[in-house]
Amino acid sequence: GGFQGKQAIMDFGRFLQPNLNPDWNEHFLNYRTLKNSITKEAQHRSGREMMAPLLRDKNIFVILLESEVKKINNFYLNESEDLVERISEVKFAEIDDHTINNPKAFKNHLIDLYADINYLKTFCTLNTIAIKKILREYEQYIGDPIYESYMETVHEMDFYNLDVINSMFDTIEEIFVANFTRGDLNMARRALSPRIFGLGASFSTGVLVGILVPLVMLAMILLFLDPHTEALPSFLVIFPIFRGTSIAVIFLWLWSLLVWVLTKSRINYVYIMELDPKTVSNYIDLIQIASLFTLIWFSNFVIYIAEAKERLSILNFPLGYYPAILFISMVVVLFNPIPIMNRSARYGFLYTLLHVVISPFGLLRFRDFFLADILTSMVNPIIDFGYAICLISTGGFLAKNSILPNQCLDVSKYYIASVIVFVPYYFRFVQCLRKYKETKKKFPHLVNAGKYFAGLVSSALTVATTYYAADHKEYWNYVRYMWLASKLVATIYAYIWDLAVDWNLLKKGSMNTLLRNDILLNSSIPYYIAMIVDLFARFFWMISLTAMYVILDVDPVYVNGISSLVEIIRRSMWAFFRIENEALSNVEDYRTIDLPIPLLQKHPKFAVDDSMLGTAVIDIEAKDNAREFHGISSSLPAPNIYTSIN
Repeated sequence: GGFQGKQAIMDFGRFLQPNLNPDWNEHFLNYRTLKNSITKEAQHRSGREMMAPLLRDKNIFVILLESEVKKINNFYLNESEDLVERISEVKFAEIDDHTINNPKAFKNHLIDLYADINYLKTFCTLNTIAIKKILREYEQYIGDPIYESYMETVHEMDFYNLDVINSMFDTIEEIFVANFTRGDLNMARRALSPRIFGLGASFSTGVLVGILVPLVMLAMILLFLDPHTEALPSFLVIFPIFRGTSIAVIFLWLWSLLVWVLTKSRINYVYIMELDPKTVSNYIDLIQIASLFTLIWFSNFVIYIAEAKERLSILNFPLGYYPAILFISMVVVLFNPIPIMNRSARYGFLYTLLHVVISPFGLLRFRDFFLADILTSMVNPIIDFGYAICLISTGGFLAKNSILPNQCLDVSKYYIASVIVFVPYYFRFVQCLRKYKETKKKFPHLVNAGKYFAGLVSSALTVATTYYAADHKEYWNYVRYMWLASKLVATIYAYIWDLAVDWNLLKKGSMNTLLRNDILLNSSIPYYIAMIVDLFARFFWMISLTAMYVILDVDPVYVNGISSLVEIIRRSMWAFFRIENEALSNVEDYRTIDLPIPLLQKHPKFAVDDSMLGTAVIDIEAKDNAREFHGISSSLPAPNIYTSIN
């Protein structure tokens, strides 16, 4: 009996722990303390621990429980008062001109507030269930009947009565209905409630990853271990398509990692980027999309290599078919109008990209500048995409032989690249000028524009070196030295800006040396590592030049791929610290309403409704009774639905 009692209580403790907000841990019922008091008495009565202190007076347990219940109630009162005050501010903001002019931010603020109310309701529900559970366990394993009498005390507690919380829900719903759903309450509730997903997303992602493992191994065998190693005549011509698409896929994986780290750090990127919490992709969604794109990539790559090495001839397509299928498939997935794979998020990305492309005339929010900055790191992949479009549109991939026409290589090198190297820097340059026009602040906007102007100059000289190397070699050395000088200036400018402005580090007198006073990570070490990695990655172009022309004489086709990989890794790292800094300060005035950014809530793993309290307790007790009847120790069943952290 004693062992079964201990096991039952531990099972509920394991259930309770994952559902606690880390910031609220100390305010939940201390299940461990109460459990220990019961298990010691149970062990004593079973003769397992003869020297244990006796727990014969139910008042000892009641005193411990009363202390816990009072703690819970006090915390609830403080949190509910804070929520009431925040709701009063929302009522005021509803009629404020600035809020009306930014309905997207106001809508997301209401959704966040609704989630906070729901979290407090869950806090009350979990604690009530825990109290009922511990009382039942005490009666069962100690034998003193205290459940009914003590629950009468609990019924008088503020946290047990959910009228105040339900009233707050009603207030937010009324504001939301009045502003966003034209009187439709059900639509408002759907928009305000957490997005629910089942285990299917995780399962399908696991299946995709499971398929990828043998594909990756097969690709390595074909590429490096296959003894049939005669040269692949079309590989260097076809490689840019595989290279560009692979960089895009790797960036998807890095973005999934970024969202996971932001979520674990509780940095509210959803609020900062003014994303719709109902449709934003969480890291599970992103991993699923990344897995699908990776599967498409490796499938085409493996078939291409196998046929090129004459290891497979089932399809007997021209070799150019496979990179063409790869590129077209990825484009179709991105633009697919069918409501799968989070169509709203995909279209939201395309909508943001449109506003970047029409800069400076489009919207200029944090996510618009953020995407434009990412594009400056994607120059080489975008050039490869241009090459793929040329190849497909001219029909070059239809050539039956293995040698693809060089026409698109020349177009890509002399025309597409000459334009693409300018475009991302132009977007950011004109965005900075527009921000200066709107705010009249020379710093940071004009100074930031100077950084991108330096990038434009360096890009212009990059094009010039290509031109003079081909047709005017007598001037090539002069242009090359000018390019080198401009590249150094642009790189140093960008690196200092990364640290001093984008990440807001290098603060004099900071309690964290060379950093800033406020950091959201638990340790300062990642910041120092990031500063070193950013320096290495910013100057990787110098290592590339040395590898190509001084040491190894490496083909530029491969060096460009490695450089692109290093840059997207650097950009992903930059993105985390840039968003973290934005969470602490409105660095470049991208938020029109400079309100404190709420932490990203770690919502419980199951949704709470008005009937949950009674249903959950009945379910617990019913299953406990069934297990007791069959002689099995009780445990709380795991919840069967999960809500997005977003």
